[in-house]
Amino acid sequence: MGKSRWLLAAVAAFLLVQFLGFVALLVLIFPLAYIALRWKEKRKGKNLTIQTVYHSLAEVVEDMGEPNDTITLNAALGNELTGVILVYTDARRLIVQGRIYPFDTILDISFVNSATPYTIGEYQLLIFTKQETLRLPVGYDNEYARDLAIRLWQLVKG
Repeated sequence: MGKSRWLLAAVAAFLLVQFLGFVALLVLIFPLAYIALRWKEKRKGKNLTIQTVYHSLAEVVEDMGEPNDTITLNAALGNELTGVILVYTDARRLIVQGRIYPFDTILDISFVNSATPYTIGEYQLLIFTKQETLRLPVGYDNEYARDLAIRLWQLVKG
């Protein structure tokens, strides 16, 4: 923007505040705050590290060795990378859907029922990391979902 546009914007803002008061000031501040937050999020997103992505259980075991613990999310997918969480307590890492998550990036673990009033939904294991929230379907059993969340949290923080 040129200097004349900035000057015109400043004069317009001043006149709005003078004639409309505090409400106009809020109307001017909220878009600026929103733009600043969006800019900060974009800048933060550029600093994320590229994660190793594995495509099979054999590839993970070949690269990292046998896991200390394996958590089965879905019995039907127990032999696939999308159906299990591999826990490496010595290396302090989780392998979830083929991606590596260090223990120190995990903020919280919980579970939620994804059902709506109109549909039946599975329970989901939620893993909150510094970069993203993982939603992993674990079936329709409340107790199983709760036990998985507790067990995984104990492994990560224990």
